[in-house]
Amino acid sequence: MSVSRAQREIDSREFSEWQAFWAVEPWGDERADIRSAMICCVTANAWRGKDDPPATLKDFLPKFGAEDESPEEIEPDTADDLKRKLIAFTRALGGSVKVPGPANRLVEMG
Repeated sequence: MSVSRAQREIDSREFSEWQAFWAVEPWGDERADIRSAMICCVTANAWRGKDDPPATLKDFLPKFGAEDESPEEIEPDTADDLKRKLIAFTRALGGSVKVPGPANRLVEMG
């Protein structure tokens, strides 16, 4: 609904009631982002290593505008970083990681 249509169809009292309702029970994309971040945070903490710091909700909330890091500030993952993440992801989903062993036979990675 456009602003002009809303102004034609509801009065200031109803608008104030909607504002009060939204203050108690927010809806929309921002609320959905928070719910999604909560799921991600709980999942990450359930699967983190015992020496890893706990994830926070802020780690998973999207950043927009001035909050975003510029591409120059983001360190790219190294091949070892990516390998470690893929191994952790595979194991978290119940998979096993095998590497070439003696006589090129695949063996379980320790």
